[in-house]
Order: sequence, then structure tokens, then C-alpha cells
Amino acid sequence: MCVFYLDSTSSLDEKMWDLSTTTASDFTCEMTITKDMWNEHLLSMSQIDEPRPTYSVPSMLEMGSPAVALGQRIENEVLARLHRLPFVLEKDEDIKIAHISYAYDNRKLLNLLIDRGHLIT
Repeated sequence: MCVFYLDSTSSLDEKMWDLSTTTASDFTCEMTITKDMWNEHLLSMSQIDEPRPTYSVPSMLEMGSPAVALGQRIENEVLARLHRLPFVLEKDEDIKIAHISYAYDNRKLLNLLIDRGHLIT
């Protein structure tokens, strides 16, 4: 009985710990944008409209930037795909993407800057 009790409570304790340590990184995803994807996006930019306001990036009409337009396109596509999945969202439930940020793979530049810092010091 004691072993059963410890097994049951440790499972609940583990679930409570998991709930109490949930952070934004638990809901973060990473996506690689290839040159082909970027080129296709640039070709289709003239067809971008704003069917709904976006929350994670400024409006394409405000900014006029290809990167902003890509963020808007990604947000709209992710939300459309989530709403098509069964049992993910309730019918009237709304989901928002908090932030989209871009990073450039610049490992070579960072290594050169680190080497420069070592030489300076």
C-alpha cells in the first residue's frame, strides 16, 4: 500500500512541478527560412493582403518591409493551420502569436568578433 501511495503521489507531484515550471519557451518553435522560401515570398509580396490584424508583427501596410510581410504571412499561416486541426481549439477560442523574431546564422562573424576580443585583451 505504501509503494502504491508513493507511486501515485510522485506522479501527481511530477505533473504539478511540470505545470508550475511552464515558460514561454515551452511554446516556442524554430523555423529555417531557406533562400527558395525567401525568393518565393518576395515574388508573392504584391499579393499580400491583411485578412485579419496580426499581433506579433507590425502591419505590412505600415512598414512596407519584406521581413514584416513574411512575419505576417507566417503568423496567418500558423493560425490557419491550428484552426484546421481537430481538438486543438474550441470553436470560439482565439489564439494569438505573441512575437516573431528573426535570427541570422552568423557563426563566422561571431567567431571573428570573439577572436578580435581575445587579441584586444
